[in-house]
Order: sequence, then C-alpha cells, then structure tokens
Amino acid sequence: MIPPDSGWHELSEEELVRPPLRPAAPSPSVAPPGDEAPLLLPVLCPRCDRASFPEHGRCPFCDACLCPDSDDRLALRTTGTSLAPIVKVVWILSGLMAVSVIFAWISSALAGNTLTSEETLREKLLRLTLVAEGIDTVLVVLGLFWIGLVPGFPAPRQGRWQAWLLAVPVLALVLAVNLIYHLLLREFLHLPLQDEFLRPTPLYWLAICLQPAIIEEVLFRYLALNSLSRVTGMHAAVWISALMFGMAHIGVPLSIPILIVLGAAFGYLRVFSGSLLLPMLLHFVHNAFILVLYTLLL
Repeated sequence: MIPPDSGWHELSEEELVRPPLRPAAPSPSVAPPGDEAPLLLPVLCPRCDRASFPEHGRCPFCDACLCPDSDDRLALRTTGTSLAPIVKVVWILSGLMAVSVIFAWISSALAGNTLTSEETLREKLLRLTLVAEGIDTVLVVLGLFWIGLVPGFPAPRQGRWQAWLLAVPVLALVLAVNLIYHLLLREFLHLPLQDEFLRPTPLYWLAICLQPAIIEEVLFRYLALNSLSRVTGMHAAVWISALMFGMAHIGVPLSIPILIVLGAAFGYLRVFSGSLLLPMLLHFVHNAFILVLYTLLL
C-alpha cells in the first residue's frame, strides 16, 4: 500500500510507468572531469633509430617489435638505462689492447734479432701468437660469465635472407679495400707485409682464422654491440663497436682504419641478419683468404 504522503497522485500515468533515467556514461574519447587525457608520444625504434607511432606494437619502418611486454629494451631506453654492461666490455677491451701492444713489442724484438733464422723466428712467432690468442680467449670467456646474457636489437622479421645474399659482395668489397690499403702502405711507406711469416699450417688456421672468428665476434658483435644497443641507436652502436674492434688491434696501428670499416660491415650484417653466425663465417673466410694469399705471394 502506497502511503498517502508519497505524492504518487501528483505524477502522471506516463511517469509512473517510465523507469528512472540513469546518468549517461562518459564517452571513451572524452576524459572524465579531473583526469588528463593520455599524451601519445613517438617511440624511438632501437633497430632503425627512427621515431614513429607504433602500428600494432611494431615499427612502421623496419617492423621491429616495440612492445614493452615482449621486449624490455624499450623500457631500458626510456627509463634509467644501466651502463654496467658496456663498462665491463670496455674493461675487457682494455685487456685485449694490452695483449696486442705486448705482442707487437715482443714480435718486433724477435724480428730485429738478425742472429735468428727465419724458420726459428717463424716458430717463435707462432708460439707467441698462440699465447696471445689464448689470453684473449680467456678474457672473453670470463667476460661472458661476468656480463651474462645481453639483449640486443630486435631480430628483423623480414630481409634476413637478403642480408645473407648481400654478405658475399660486401665481403669481396672489404677484402679488396683491405688489400689495396695495405699495398699502398707498403708502396709509399716501404713497410713489409703485415703477416709475412704466416703459413697455412693447422696451428696458423686455428690462431689466425678460427679463434678470431669466434672470440672477436662474440666480444664485438655480441657483447659490445648488444650492450651499446641499450644506450644508443643502431648506427652509433655499430660504429662504436667497430671502433672497439679496431682498437683491439692497436699493436698494428696502421691497420686500425681498415679494421674499423671491416667491423662496421660485420656489425650491420649482424643486425640485419639477426644472427651472429653470419659475421663469424665472414670473419673466418676473410682471414683465411688473407692467410692463403700471403702464402702465395711469399
């Protein structure tokens, strides 16, 4: 029973049937009062180094994944990036530079001894090379345990096979530039060939071709390049790691410029192929070609 003072007799019949109206929900496109609308900012792609608004979580230029949930590299680039990995890489590089300088100094002292026969000198240089490469290997392996896994640039979803096809002409071009550069040094500065005592023996293949192809690529195209990708863009990371690669051979300072070019080529192929295997293979083939060529020339 409706109380007499409820005022129901003052309402019309239509109002008695109609349910009460609820307040309308705010439109999704309009921010509620007191809240600020989210500000959309362009995202810097860690692979192609271009700023854009991601489409479905991917870079519209190179199709790299820019989803923070699937890859924490985006968060690392925008909030408090740690420099610890790259600092550790620099420490390892310092050790390799010290080994290179000591190796060059001892090699020069041995070569300057006119009382030593060529065969004896070659054996001493081989043993010295194996010792230096062994120390480099220990430094890099210890660095792997010290630094740990370092996420790098996102692996490209497209164009990997093009990078492998492009590797052949790139290697041929780099080899040609390398040979011309050192022949010019020999012609104008009257310098001997850098590796005039090389011979294609199994130990030389190990020391000159296999060990650098694995150890140097792990250091410069994995640890250095990936560590730099956390604090800079792709091009800067490639060229800085290439500069590190050249400085690791400071014992032969005149070769540093061409080694930087070689390191940059390997770095770009590493990024665009998404694989460390490609620069390893190219590094091995490059050094093997030099080893065989010097043997034929001498």
